[in-house]
Amino acid sequence: MNPARESRRIDATRRDETQPSEGVLHSIVTGGLPLFLSMIAASVGSAIVVAILGDHDTAALAAFNLTGSVYTPASVALSGCLRAAVPFIAPYRENPGVAVPAIRDAYWFGVVIGTMGAFPVTLVPLVGSLFGASPEVLNELGSLPLLMALNLLVITVGGARTSVLIAYGKNRQVLWVAVTSTAIAMLLTPLLVSGAGFLPGLGIGGAGLRWW
Repeated sequence: MNPARESRRIDATRRDETQPSEGVLHSIVTGGLPLFLSMIAASVGSAIVVAILGDHDTAALAAFNLTGSVYTPASVALSGCLRAAVPFIAPYRENPGVAVPAIRDAYWFGVVIGTMGAFPVTLVPLVGSLFGASPEVLNELGSLPLLMALNLLVITVGGARTSVLIAYGKNRQVLWVAVTSTAIAMLLTPLLVSGAGFLPGLGIGGAGLRWW
């Protein structure tokens, strides 16, 4: 066997083996980066609420964090359940109609998980009192636990939509939704919490409305 020809064959084989892996890496980076940035945008939106509440009233901030300690695990569980449907939807990018049953099942599964998560959020005043939260913090809760519990049901729709967008490779749209939500938080949170001009501030209730 010709050594030069064998060497060229081996080099060609190596190129063929590396090209798919490079293509996969490119797909992971281009697909994952918008999702990573959308998570950062969501974190920025939450930080804005915390900063504004902290400036408004310390007890209100403590009440918000108390509610968040129950709300956050529930929302993460809901998001995880909805994202679990992505592998079942993604194979039908070219024929979306076939994926309708999977999308519908994912939505109703999310409704069940969201409802299960919303229930303990409504019990935050009771949980807080059992674990020694101060009366001042508990009095600040107001309508926030109920608003946050209802929000879990609302984001079921948004979460199902996000899962479909990810499954169909529309990750940039997910990013724009997150950026838009953060921009709205930056504009509305100060008005809802502290008020401006003739608009009265709603305090912690305004922070709860911001999530809507």
